[in-house]
Amino acid sequence: MTKAFCFFAITLLLANVFSTDVPADDVNDAVEHGLAQVESMLELERQLLEKGLTVDRGSSAHLHSLMVAASGSEQQKESALNAARILAASTRLKNKLNWSADEARRSLPLLSLDNTALKTSCPESITCPSAATLKYRPIDGSCHNLVRPDWGKANTPFQRALPNAYADGVFEPRNSSTELKSPRAVSTTFIKPGLTTAADFTLMLMTWGQFITHDLTKASSFTSADGKTPQCCNATSGQPLNPDLLHPFCLPIDIPADDAFYSQYGQACMQFVRTQIGADYACTLGHAEQLNSITHWLDGSMIYGSSSSELNNLRLGQGGELKNSTTPDGMELLPLAPSCSDATCYYAGDVRAQENPQLAIVHTVMMREHNRIARALKLLNPLWTEEVLFQETRRIVIAELHHITYTEYLPAMLGKHCRLLFHKSIGVHKVGDRTPYKYEPFRPNRRTGHEGLQLKSSRRGYFRYVRRNNCRRSVDLERIRCFSLPCWTFPSPGKFSVISELNYLNNYWLSLRLLPCRLYNASDVQDQTFTLSTYFFDASRLPEPGFIDSAIRGLTKQMPLAVNAEYTSQLTNYLFKGSNPYGMDLVALNVQRGREHGIPDYNTVRAFCGLPKASSFDDLINEIDQATINSLKDAYNSVDDIDLYIGCLAESARPVNGSLLGPTGLCVVARQFAVTKNNDRFFYDVGSQANSFTLVQLNEIRKTSLARILCDNNNGDVSTMQPKAFRAPDAASNNGRGACSSIPSINLAAWKDAKASNPSKASIAIAVPSILTLIFISYLLV
Repeated sequence: MTKAFCFFAITLLLANVFSTDVPADDVNDAVEHGLAQVESMLELERQLLEKGLTVDRGSSAHLHSLMVAASGSEQQKESALNAARILAASTRLKNKLNWSADEARRSLPLLSLDNTALKTSCPESITCPSAATLKYRPIDGSCHNLVRPDWGKANTPFQRALPNAYADGVFEPRNSSTELKSPRAVSTTFIKPGLTTAADFTLMLMTWGQFITHDLTKASSFTSADGKTPQCCNATSGQPLNPDLLHPFCLPIDIPADDAFYSQYGQACMQFVRTQIGADYACTLGHAEQLNSITHWLDGSMIYGSSSSELNNLRLGQGGELKNSTTPDGMELLPLAPSCSDATCYYAGDVRAQENPQLAIVHTVMMREHNRIARALKLLNPLWTEEVLFQETRRIVIAELHHITYTEYLPAMLGKHCRLLFHKSIGVHKVGDRTPYKYEPFRPNRRTGHEGLQLKSSRRGYFRYVRRNNCRRSVDLERIRCFSLPCWTFPSPGKFSVISELNYLNNYWLSLRLLPCRLYNASDVQDQTFTLSTYFFDASRLPEPGFIDSAIRGLTKQMPLAVNAEYTSQLTNYLFKGSNPYGMDLVALNVQRGREHGIPDYNTVRAFCGLPKASSFDDLINEIDQATINSLKDAYNSVDDIDLYIGCLAESARPVNGSLLGPTGLCVVARQFAVTKNNDRFFYDVGSQANSFTLVQLNEIRKTSLARILCDNNNGDVSTMQPKAFRAPDAASNNGRGACSSIPSINLAAWKDAKASNPSKASIAIAVPSILTLIFISYLLV
């Protein structure tokens, strides 16, 4: 059955089931309203700017805005404004026709904008080169699917695995039959202070999680036309702004009057700006879809950027290398931003690269890895052009990212279930039963419409890439919304790579503050650990002699915080505090983000993943312990109110055997990585493609490991490492720390090109006609 016929059949079926007989005059009225509404918003922005109602530089709100900042590109700005016009028109029509939320969800996407004034707000179609000639993946993520080349492209909306849960079906944040409690109230009620660690793992596991998350998703907060972040709270009084001065995309978090921490500072309002939205290529009315401003693939965009302009700004233009700066002793660091005033404003493919020091170190290591490979390839193939050197190096580095993520990171995070995917028969515990959950191998899942999604990376040969040209929508790359923000945050960047302190270890893998005083200078103790709440977006220590190597040792020895409902006050009270007396609350921000994205509640998602839907809090006892259930009862009025982020944390006290996550969290994360791999024809172990590696090359890539990359790209003082860098060093489990030379490495000779690696013969072939030409010219001049 052809793709075109399937599309026609589905369209016809939907038209019959959800007929939408809407007069053209009503649609045009809504369109005109949408255009006028955005003009009014732009005029309000100009007034707010004149009044100085943008976030103050250096404030917690400003530091947070750096983390979620938009790229500032004209394409992204225009896409956001176009989507706002379509959204305003959709809301107008929904209200005029008095549709329920469900009716709006069903009917609005069936109304085309082709013959309206909003047609120009729809994205233009994309043309791709032939698959047979496309060896290197496009920098903007397009053309992975040649039928729908926009899927996975930068600056396109996220896709949903479940219908939106907007209160009005269009844009209003998720609510309940009774108003949901403030995200800050949920945080202070449910989250407990604590620093329990995960003994079997290293902090590098969570740092890598943040690193690859920044490769997959970036939901930028809305900014005004001039690129400024609107102010949503009164910066002086700490109270909510007058509604007349509130930007339409402001959604400040209420802080209860009796808040034990913020009441000390008179704060009743926490800054929060809604996410930029994007227009879909379908060119219809519909609900809000948040914009992913980077590519949706695991393709090294945090190293190389997601646009040609970003990539060109990062390339050195010589030898296939990336730009860099250097320390006084000649060690490579990330390049400095042109406008840098303090010599530590580094930039990379992602603006969040220096959000914390350990993340900046991983970025630095991977930049060095690119340049190391480029230099080696140049020696092997001296006649390769600069472009070929760069693209081949980029292709290898992306393959290393794939291999490390799917063979090291995911097995550590998901346990043995890395090889499996959730299925309807997920398995249910009886009360008190500690038998592991039984996950089915990859089978067709009638409830989700996906067939044979595989998470396991092939050990030999090629992965069997299947083009899904049937009627199912599985051809689309779902960047599952609950993965992109509130759910994926819980096992990775939100809590675990932002710890209270990072240990700074010497050549003996010891923190000097733990040694007898006679072995160190007392004045140096402060340099052996640092509190991360004071180093958000501050990479000033990277050039210090010994810092990177000492931090690498700390990252591969120090234990991360456990996956549970315990959070340090560094994250719930002092996030992005900078030099201020207080900061923000990560948990409250994540809860609010989930609600404003219209992400379904935890109970709905757990049912989607195959667990029984709960009728009461007590029905959660098979997945959540009683003490945590009691906390949920205090934080929510109904079991259907529980935010997905909080529900995933609540499950973590009873993780699936061998995993760090509970069943719902495991379901979401496994599904996301399986969809990412199975829909990427550029994935490193896919065969029979123009971009495929030879089997010899692929087998060399399979030798790579994060441990080896750390060994190859430190400052010279890390000479030992455990082979599995995400796991705690332990000789008893064959992960003892040993010499770097004992860890396998890639033999780049597999990339030797016979046509470009023999300069003597090639140069003769080139030189002979050149000499003859010179002789001929000389003869003419005589």
